[in-house]
Amino acid sequence: MKIIQLNKEDVYENYRYMGISAILCGKSVTKKLFDNLLQLSEKEKAIIQLFDSEKIATWKHIFIATLNAIAAFKQSRNIASQLSLEILLYATGQRQIRDAINILGVSEQTRKVAILILGEDKEKITMIFSQITELLNGKEEEKLLEIHSEEKLQQLLNIFKITKEEIDAAIRKEDKKEAIVKCILDRISVFAVEK
Repeated sequence: MKIIQLNKEDVYENYRYMGISAILCGKSVTKKLFDNLLQLSEKEKAIIQLFDSEKIATWKHIFIATLNAIAAFKQSRNIASQLSLEILLYATGQRQIRDAINILGVSEQTRKVAILILGEDKEKITMIFSQITELLNGKEEEKLLEIHSEEKLQQLLNIFKITKEEIDAAIRKEDKKEAIVKCILDRISVFAVEK
């Protein structure tokens, strides 16, 4: 799990650390599981957001979306009433929560789950991640955050409507995967400005 201490200006409420990882699930993500995650989030005073990792372009995708969502909340520019949903909006570049959930949300068929946890300290984030891993009967697989297949690459191109011209403009020094990540991060930045 990648745990990042937020800069002073990025801290919102008591969320000083961000944990990002992925889990290969051994069981379905059910309504009951979501209820358990909500209870865990409330009990531990943490933000927990799950994403379909097959539609995430590296840990940077989640990191930048989260920083932009925090900034939106701090500046009262948020669309969603919950920070976790605002993060989902930024990660997809959508304005409608339903659309964002359809794009990056998890379902009972999802077996590769990216996880974001915002919390007070590293130990709490690590503990929450362990509990989520256990609830999902899963195994941590950070490499699921990477663009590991041509299928995932094509899916990202389609979801974020990235054109060949954009890739060509971004590809200067990076390879194609890095160019796609750059294009998606640019989309998140544009979304922040357009709001």
